[in-house]
Amino acid sequence: MSSVKEMDWKEQYAIAVKKNRDWRDLYALISGRKGRPSLDFVKKELDNNKDRIVSGLTYFQSQEVKPSSSRDMFKECGSHWSKEKKTDITAPFLMNKLHSMTGMESGLAWEVLSNYLQYAFRGPPDSLQKLLAQNEEKAQAVIADLFCFYYRERMFILKILYHILTNTTGDLYSDVFCHFIKEHVKFDTLYESVFKQLKLVSQAHQPNLSCLNQLAAPR
Repeated sequence: MSSVKEMDWKEQYAIAVKKNRDWRDLYALISGRKGRPSLDFVKKELDNNKDRIVSGLTYFQSQEVKPSSSRDMFKECGSHWSKEKKTDITAPFLMNKLHSMTGMESGLAWEVLSNYLQYAFRGPPDSLQKLLAQNEEKAQAVIADLFCFYYRERMFILKILYHILTNTTGDLYSDVFCHFIKEHVKFDTLYESVFKQLKLVSQAHQPNLSCLNQLAAPR
């Protein structure tokens, strides 16, 4: 018998109310590494993220949704908004660095940043301003950590799709995975997605790290 405890409704609700999905967190859910949520809950989580999962790495190419202002950025990631002008430039500063390093559009940079603040940054989002302003070394460390988070997200979205495709039998959620494949993973769509992802990887350029040596952290 598995020693992993079943996940109660409060834990499931806490995950469901989060607007943006952390891909490592979702992988932990479907692979049984983070409790045992109900079959219906796992099915809903996969259905809600079906387009992103099937898109894989190509999802990280562009994102049309753009925040109306940096005020919205910090509201969405759950921080307490500060009216000080200093805080107002922190998010655009980091988004610009992400764009410089990877070429990602502002909408996707916003999503990666908000997920980083919610799931990976050690401390309240408002403390970023002070950390970035301390010295260049601290600012470099934050940006490097954000960059690593972005690549971690790319890896886990692939692991999610692989886990679904290779666990259609003998897994607690095999029926859910089979349903997901039947409803959302058509062969032509999957073939096209894999082809685009291979092309994307083969044409990938080395990230531009020169911006780390040209920091102008907000103060």
